[in-house]
Amino acid sequence: ANAAKIDIQGVQWELKDQNARDRIAALEEKTTKNFEYSTVEQKIGKWIDGKDIYRLTLTGETKDRAVFINLSDKNIENVTKLNGVCLADDTYFFPIPYYKANTVDTLTDSYVYTNYGKTNKILFIEFGKASYFNNIKFNLEIEYIKNN
Repeated sequence: ANAAKIDIQGVQWELKDQNARDRIAALEEKTTKNFEYSTVEQKIGKWIDGKDIYRLTLTGETKDRAVFINLSDKNIENVTKLNGVCLADDTYFFPIPYYKANTVDTLTDSYVYTNYGKTNKILFIEFGKASYFNNIKFNLEIEYIKNN
């Protein structure tokens, strides 16, 4: 039988079995898919009940202290993960969610939080009133299960 060479992390392997080559290719696709982020909805795996999990990466920029993103077209039944990072005033990176105890007057209301309303289908991000939240860029990942 003809041996085909495949590359796995820079190492060349000769495989004669087409079934083995196909299985390796399928595994490679599965493992790399979980590390791809996109502003287009992607199916990334299975939830514990066997339903498909989807991921969507949202990016934005605002001078306001609140962001409302309508996700009604995604048909979300359950959110499995919701987190991200924001860049405040082009200076400070903060995780989302974020909270810092107010120990200095200039840090009054230093927080970032987010939630998704299952009824109104709106993803909400609110930024604190601290001066460095005047200009905000954000990246947010939401992973979810859809209604059937």
